[in-house]
Amino acid sequence: MLGRWLFGADDFGHFNNRLGFATARTDAPVIWLHAASVGELQSAKRLLDYLHKQYPQFRLLVTTNNPTALKVAQHWPGLILQAAPLDTMGALRRFLRHWPVAAYINIEGELWPNRLTLLAQRGVPVVLVNARLSKTSAKRFGWLGIGREMLAGVRGIFAQDLASGEKFQALTQAPVEVIQNLKSLAAEQVEKLEGTDLNALFPHDKTILAASTHKGEEAWVLAAFGKVLEHTPDAKLILAPRHPKRGKDVATLIQKTGFSFNRRGLGENPDIDVPVYLADTLGEMAVFYTLAGVTFVGGSLIDKGGHTPYEPALYGSAIVTGPYVGNFAHEYSHLSDNDACLTARNIPELAEAFITLLNTEKCRAMAARAQDLLGNSGNTTQLFQRLIGPLGLEELHE
Repeated sequence: MLGRWLFGADDFGHFNNRLGFATARTDAPVIWLHAASVGELQSAKRLLDYLHKQYPQFRLLVTTNNPTALKVAQHWPGLILQAAPLDTMGALRRFLRHWPVAAYINIEGELWPNRLTLLAQRGVPVVLVNARLSKTSAKRFGWLGIGREMLAGVRGIFAQDLASGEKFQALTQAPVEVIQNLKSLAAEQVEKLEGTDLNALFPHDKTILAASTHKGEEAWVLAAFGKVLEHTPDAKLILAPRHPKRGKDVATLIQKTGFSFNRRGLGENPDIDVPVYLADTLGEMAVFYTLAGVTFVGGSLIDKGGHTPYEPALYGSAIVTGPYVGNFAHEYSHLSDNDACLTARNIPELAEAFITLLNTEKCRAMAARAQDLLGNSGNTTQLFQRLIGPLGLEELHE
């Protein structure tokens, strides 16, 4: 318990990794890619696939702070997966003595001063990809006077929005460019769940997905769904908590509401007469997005900053969100301005949004607009070449 509290460690290997001790090794030069959690790592999957195919002379070392993210990526090809070392000199020096790091890619928002400073001192080229910098972090790094030193080894910063790009420019002389958010590339190939014809059990125009919900949100969603059933008795709800380990607690909550349900985490297949399916598993969200005509994106009814609208948009599901969307403020503002999402602030508004969209032309039109606004555009190969160009990987291998 103490280790979990201090280091986010679920097992002894994870605990050791956090202290800088490796649980794998390679003699080949390493491209180290760090992503804080599940969403960030999933956004980098296609970039990792590109690196794996185009640069087989390097091994891909992927670190994250989140044990769940490591489990999600465990079957991705060509990766060495480790928990990220703590940002202490001792842990980082142990880590860098073990791994022959030739280049470093940082995905999205986490900037670790000791890590970036040590990499700069060792001459390791660094790029920040899909980079995001909050106003608070920018002020802190500027006030502490560590921003320029920390970013001294950074050869390219590829910001996910103009505001972040401007903040980075105030901290460093490194070239800064605003790119499309990598989460716009995050769609996965969809495979059927084994032994189950879900399309027959979950009619697209009558199915709601509550995706990446947090504690406190499931009760609101279930209450709203109860009102939906008064209007559409054969509606279906797929409830997918952000952290599948909460499955037991969410199951208890569903039982208290009186809804009958099946639970994916126990291997239960959905029953045609059961209105709620608890999707407390990893690696299957793509399937559930394709089934749902409407997706409520969690982390937004409570102040968690909201989660990505890219995945429901890419899979053609109309988007409903709560008011707390700071993590994707630009995207949700863009969607809202173009009538491509609905915002609900309470249970009645959530129920109204679901009822308004289920089995309607408005739902299909809204999903299509969101797909047009957030869908992947452009040549990904050219994008990836631009992102890794400053690392000089060809020269490193010579």
